[in-house]
Amino acid sequence: MDYRPNPDFVPSIRQQVAEGVLRASITLQNELKVTLSKSPSPSVPGQPPGVDTGTLRRSVQIDVGGIIRGENRLSAKVGTQLDYGRFLEYGTRFMAARPWLRVTFRKFLDKLPTFFKGIE
Repeated sequence: MDYRPNPDFVPSIRQQVAEGVLRASITLQNELKVTLSKSPSPSVPGQPPGVDTGTLRRSVQIDVGGIIRGENRLSAKVGTQLDYGRFLEYGTRFMAARPWLRVTFRKFLDKLPTFFKGIE
């Protein structure tokens, strides 16, 4: 017996996975912005940073790798390119950490499978 794959199967699965990745990325972006809105300013070391100007919160963006560009890979990055986002996350020798990205991402991981349910 000769196996011949259904040519519509792979694009369909790829599209469903791409939609799941995009939905998950948007949800994580929103949750990060909520995390950055909760703490009073100034924040306590060990708690997410408080809002002063809102620049960090506004800078949280999604970079979708192969989803929109049609590449053979699917990837998405959610975060900030602002240097001080990293300084707040990890701290410096002058300032204790005010983690916001990793703690939100860890909570988000439990929800991740829900974005891919029903893929056929």
